Amino acid sequence: MEAPQPVPPQAVPPQPEPLPAAADPFAGLAPPDDAAAPRDASREPWTCPTCGELSEFGFEACWNCGTTADGVECPDFVKEWEPQPEDAPDQPAATSGEPSQEPWRGQAEPSVASVAQRVIDCPDCRSPTRAIVLIDNSGESQRHEQLRYAAPGAERGWFFGQYAETGQVSAKMCPKCGRITLYGEPGQPT
Repeated sequence: MEAPQPVPPQAVPPQPEPLPAAADPFAGLAPPDDAAAPRDASREPWTCPTCGELSEFGFEACWNCGTTADGVECPDFVKEWEPQPEDAPDQPAATSGEPSQEPWRGQAEPSVASVAQRVIDCPDCRSPTRAIVLIDNSGESQRHEQLRYAAPGAERGWFFGQYAETGQVSAKMCPKCGRITLYGEPGQPT
């Protein structure tokens, strides 16, 4: 019988020597003091001096009123939701104290191009938008139909169980940022 062979010792890889303190570029540096470190004002949220709203970093003007952080008001600023005179349809004022529930009935069709024909800029990035078609194939049939909408407070019809449709839904999509904006185009009720 042969004597067992001794197992050779495992080779240990050499360990790197620690760097001397002079070679460490961060040796002896204390963490920066917040008061002593210069701050980048463009990276911090700020409060509008006019309306008091908080604006996120990176924005030069207040989202609510258009005032800069220095208090300079922008004369061209318009809130997105405010109706503009050129956008307002020519509608007669309501004679009673209540607004009409169906302002589209009994009025002449406005001479406005359809949403697909109008040039509309994206409210986010100001790029021109493109018309897209919204398709609904959720019914039993496999045909695709243009989306439609009903008047406020509309109820299902008694015989067919359908809503009295008022118009169709059109959409525009921004090819740059992807925002989709929906528009209602009044039409003849079906």
